[in-house]
Amino acid sequence: MKRVLAVLLFLGAASGAAPPASRLRVAVVQMALGPSIEANRGRIVSWTAQAAARGARVVVFPEGALSARSEAPEGDVPAAVESIRGAARAGNIYVLFGAWTWSERHKRNVNWMKVIAPD
Repeated sequence: MKRVLAVLLFLGAASGAAPPASRLRVAVVQMALGPSIEANRGRIVSWTAQAAARGARVVVFPEGALSARSEAPEGDVPAAVESIRGAARAGNIYVLFGAWTWSERHKRNVNWMKVIAPD
């Protein structure tokens, strides 16, 4: 199993104190794709909490962060999105992430992105 590489980069104030109101602290997470949607959902939820704890107002994940490796079953995407929505509310943080999933309408996998507000 590939190791997860996750890096939080904070733009804005370098100290641990909250940035001034005129600044926006953004966390950028780089992570390897896990074996399932559920595994990747867990990583997104965990890193969202860590980013919020470090004072970020926005956390951005890679394109396809909620996807599964091609040989893995798709999993429950709506439930995963709801879990991420809960993490956004709990941390009062905006979460940006994407995935590629099967589209009945297009009859193929499509790439999409969501921005979830903390409210």
